[in-house]
Amino acid sequence: MFKTEYNYVKNNLKELIEKFSGKVLVLDGANIIGTYDTIPEAVQKTIKTGKKPGEFFVQKIFDTPEKFTVQYYGSNATFKSVFEA
Repeated sequence: MFKTEYNYVKNNLKELIEKFSGKVLVLDGANIIGTYDTIPEAVQKTIKTGKKPGEFFVQKIFDTPEKFTVQYYGSNATFKSVFEA
């Protein structure tokens, strides 16, 4: 689940930091479908577009690769994994 999104973030991390540092991205596949200021805002507004929890990937873009974690928001669970750029 979310392998495409995870790989997109991991493979494009430096560019994403340059463009979106401090923002929260919502992805569907390798497509950024929204940018927001907070995770709750990203989740709530994406659900209002008709997407259901588990159908989209939410990622906070930190200012440095060392701070990076990837969080998966599913319908009934949140998972976290850490990687380095």
